[in-house]
Amino acid sequence: LISYLKELVLNNDYYFVLFEIDADPQLNSTQPFANMTPLNYSVEEQTILFMSNSLFRIINIQHDKNTFTIIRMKLCSQNDQDFKNILII
Repeated sequence: LISYLKELVLNNDYYFVLFEIDADPQLNSTQPFANMTPLNYSVEEQTILFMSNSLFRIINIQHDKNTFTIIRMKLCSQNDQDFKNILII
């Protein structure tokens, strides 16, 4: 995917952001995402659909001025102590 993104023509109006998400299905009692890959038309693509109330922790942001930005995130559990004060259930 990264090599594909580097080949795309960029202009000043747009830039690409790649979200790299670590999502452990064992974290939550309810699974906050679904693997939609079997429904794809393209065999080469992997598609994951997240629930709108999913909460992520940003691990790292890597900027590349010439190509794109990679944002690495981790799916958080509803029991994560760092987020208990901000969660509205």
